[in-house]
Amino acid sequence: PRAAGPARPSAPQPDGAFSVNRVSLAPQAGTMQRVDIQIPVALVRHFVGNRGATVRALTDACGGGVSINVLPTVLPGGFKRIQVVGENWYAAQRLILAKLEELRLSCW
Repeated sequence: PRAAGPARPSAPQPDGAFSVNRVSLAPQAGTMQRVDIQIPVALVRHFVGNRGATVRALTDACGGGVSINVLPTVLPGGFKRIQVVGENWYAAQRLILAKLEELRLSCW
């Protein structure tokens, strides 16, 4: 058995125009996983939707069991991170990437 240590991110996996970074949480977190998806700042307001409607719709479409958060930028401009945590992380990731591709095609 491996000793529980801090979560170690895997190498970012490019997915179209978006960078996906999967993180395995410590074993005591059970089946919980975390995925960070980097998106251009210009897409954030379109992704979040009016008062968070798009994020809520994506969470509901996964059947719950997932938390989707847009984290603050570390550096000005550039990218923001969408953090996905929970048991349904994979379904949420697929829906988020599909939504981001839709937005990329319609907004750019």
